[in-house]
Amino acid sequence: ASDAPILDGRLTYVGADSTDLDFDLFGASEEGAFLAWRARAGDPWQQYPDYDWQAGSLTNGSGVFRLSRVRKGQYAFAKGNVALTVEEPTAQDAPQLQVMPNPVSDVLTWAWSSAAEVASIQVSNALGQVVLEEGANRREVNLQALPAGRYQLQLLDAAGQPLTDAAFVVVR
Repeated sequence: ASDAPILDGRLTYVGADSTDLDFDLFGASEEGAFLAWRARAGDPWQQYPDYDWQAGSLTNGSGVFRLSRVRKGQYAFAKGNVALTVEEPTAQDAPQLQVMPNPVSDVLTWAWSSAAEVASIQVSNALGQVVLEEGANRREVNLQALPAGRYQLQLLDAAGQPLTDAAFVVVR
């Protein structure tokens, strides 16, 4: 609707204390923070185009993303170098790592469409710390001991080199 109002908004993150919701992402440093957005589930995440970031100190774990225009869709706090571009594989049959269910509460199942041999797996938290490591003889990982949060599953070859990874969320 062309006569729909244009809304602005604020999204505040709080991660100063280990009990704060955004501590795993922003507790150590807010450097590289940005606001990610996608129109609907299944779309690729991208940097939101219409916001200003008010971090203040990059070490206090809190700040505000001021949206000059609120769009319909899903939002997420993120960190990284958004200027870095990565070429997507063009081949239709490029190996894909699937993790399910996502979000997960107890057992995560994974499937990889490559013939490359997976020797072990690692699970890392949002700070990049390895919190679980085991052999890849099974295609599932028990995550009941992990607290709620964002994690990365990485598949490793026999030499310990990464083959691929996928993000997932643990909920309690």
